[in-house]
Amino acid sequence: MATARRRQMPYWLASILTYGFVNVVTRGASGVLTLLYAYRLTPGELGSYAILITIAALIDVVTNLGVTQAILRQYFDFKHDGDAGKAFLARVIRLTRLIGLTLVVVAGLICLSMWDHLVSNHLPSWPYLPLMLVYAYVMRSSKIFDIVARTLDKPGMFATYRLVQMAALILLSFLFVFQLRWGLQGALLATVGSAVFGAAIRSYLFRNQLPASGRSDRSEITALYSYGLPLLPRELAEWGRIPAQRLIVASVMSVADVGMFFLGSSMVAMLTMLTDSIEMWLNPQYMRLRTSTGADVKARLHMIRQMLLGVVTPVYIGSILFLPDIIRLVLPPGYAATLPILGPLLLASYVQIQSQFQQRQLLFLKRTVSVSVVTISTSAASLAAAYVAGGHWGVQGVAWAVALVSTVGLMAGRGVVSRYEENELTLSSSLCGLLIVFLPALVMSLRADMAFEWIWEGVKMLYLLLATTLVFLLWMRGHLAELMGGKGQKKNKGMESGK
Repeated sequence: MATARRRQMPYWLASILTYGFVNVVTRGASGVLTLLYAYRLTPGELGSYAILITIAALIDVVTNLGVTQAILRQYFDFKHDGDAGKAFLARVIRLTRLIGLTLVVVAGLICLSMWDHLVSNHLPSWPYLPLMLVYAYVMRSSKIFDIVARTLDKPGMFATYRLVQMAALILLSFLFVFQLRWGLQGALLATVGSAVFGAAIRSYLFRNQLPASGRSDRSEITALYSYGLPLLPRELAEWGRIPAQRLIVASVMSVADVGMFFLGSSMVAMLTMLTDSIEMWLNPQYMRLRTSTGADVKARLHMIRQMLLGVVTPVYIGSILFLPDIIRLVLPPGYAATLPILGPLLLASYVQIQSQFQQRQLLFLKRTVSVSVVTISTSAASLAAAYVAGGHWGVQGVAWAVALVSTVGLMAGRGVVSRYEENELTLSSSLCGLLIVFLPALVMSLRADMAFEWIWEGVKMLYLLLATTLVFLLWMRGHLAELMGGKGQKKNKGMESGK
């Protein structure tokens, strides 16, 4: 068993590194590009850009109908017949493209009828709505091909089309925004144009990977949408977790405040490239492990989960403590209000990692309704809390509302999972992680405007060192030998969380 595991380790480690490299480049370049936009665009223009991208994401969600996650789950029903699985993927891609095109047109008509409410009377519908419809349809296609690449275990293809699309975005942004100085419209044209180019590259790369598509029968369509439709509220909740907050900010504050919030959330999104890289590899592997019959499945899942939590927790703590110092050095004039919201937004992102553990369990058990109930309830409460907090405490209040309501939703989700099976993330691990990330987020949110002081920086470094040591002892030490394929490793039952 140990020999086989050692042979597998380099491959899945290479897959994680591939996804990681792609996410580092694309998320990093996107974050830097947003920061550069802040030098060329006013806070109001950047806020308008954020509102439009948010509307496009909403159209993408409501026209997707939960299909992407359904494709991933349904594919593993063909795990013993690879050719049948590929034929299934070819059929559903054709089907979802046809349905998606129809739904995008319908969504466009609905958006047109309520456009002023969506943008809080900040923008005209022409030419922005047509651009957002094209972008939403292409985004939907991108998500489907991402699922196909991960399901077929093709990280190389995933890397190719993602990197090419990012290169196109950089070139078009340089042309439209920085050379021609087209402002908001230039930024939108660069975003939509690069997405369309990326769609063409994806179609070319996958032309020989899947067989000619046939027609999906009624039972297959029913199975696909009976799994996916109950996930639509969950997808809406994911949209509501951060992007929809921009619309809340626009409704109670100025469009310039939307620009502040968007810039802060974009900086935080750069950090999620680490966790997203692991998630891209982990989700299909989790389904494979749960459907296998090996005696060590639970042990391997426990190891993966604890190591993931042990890696990302110190990263989030370090980012909360030192990211404001880094961004302060390059922050454009007029965007200082971005700094205090970084701590709570990073805390909300960390809570989301733990929520994904629970959602993954429910998705495997096909408890899609339960997933949607938890996520949509949390998202609705978050939007309501943000509306109230934004009116009293501004953008910083919105950020804290997102973080605190997400934490309450995480605890509620634990109760839902426990109805069906034991929660794979122990309560002690969850609370410990939340506490050691919450404390620096609170302090930095209150002191983010302080000037650089060596004593203060030393205190932050000491906290990071102590937290990292604690995480290593609690979650990682007992699994290191197993991760490296060692034999006869000793389990430290006194220190390992949940044992």
